[in-house]
Amino acid sequence: MPYTPSGFFCDRLIRERERRDGEGSLSKPLRFSGQDFNLLKQECMQKKTLFEDDTFQATVESLGYKELGHKSNKVKNIVWKRPKVGGGGGAVQSACEGLRS
Repeated sequence: MPYTPSGFFCDRLIRERERRDGEGSLSKPLRFSGQDFNLLKQECMQKKTLFEDDTFQATVESLGYKELGHKSNKVKNIVWKRPKVGGGGGAVQSACEGLRS
């Protein structure tokens, strides 16, 4: 029998129970770092801003390391894109259209 760290079995049972109860489904997604998608969406819509995640920033470092590190040829030509807000005649509202449900 393979070695399992203490708590592993209990953690697995908890995850299975959560899945059975709908946790992790599209209608009841698991929260990452305490983030609530609907609350974040509402705040962005009210402020008319785009969401920027402090945990997963739009930088090469967020992709990983070694094969996807900042010196890797695989990430050399990555261009981080954001919707254009203002300037080109478009309003913040148009940039937030995709957030509406």
